[in-house]
Amino acid sequence: RGLERRLAFAQDARAAEEAEAARADGDASLEDAVDACVGRILAGSTVDFFLARLAGTPFVKALFPAEKVDRLGRLLDSRGARIAFFLLFLIPGIPKDILCYVAGITPMRFAYFAGASMLGRLPGIVGSALIGDAAAARRWPLVIALGAAALALFVVGWLLREKIQSWIEKVAGRRG
Repeated sequence: RGLERRLAFAQDARAAEEAEAARADGDASLEDAVDACVGRILAGSTVDFFLARLAGTPFVKALFPAEKVDRLGRLLDSRGARIAFFLLFLIPGIPKDILCYVAGITPMRFAYFAGASMLGRLPGIVGSALIGDAAAARRWPLVIALGAAALALFVVGWLLREKIQSWIEKVAGRRG
């Protein structure tokens, strides 16, 4: 359980730090910061996906609680798996690493995995880059406002993650 939290937190924190650092040092435009962050996150997610695909379910269950792997596995095997997968990446506070690993042990094609996971993460990446941009320009009220909004979204996503996942499971079950 502790490893799962550290992996998930590390993935989201790494995205925020890279976007903010790339912009705050003044060497990159906002677009460059987002591009760099997306590229690095895609690289890490690709490793997670294919490592799971090569090592299999026992490996993934050694990293994460078996009941969570099974629950996500059932969701990603459902009729509405594609929309469910995208929605889980879109919601702040939902651990992303476990999604990458579980996707790797399902029949999901890599092209869809890469596209949906990056598109779902893009709002958070852009938000992090905007915070870095505002910090580089020393626009502290904007930094505080964006940071507070990001924190609020993360906390809501984290606190309601089970209810959100249950809703996504219902939506996925109805889609064909």
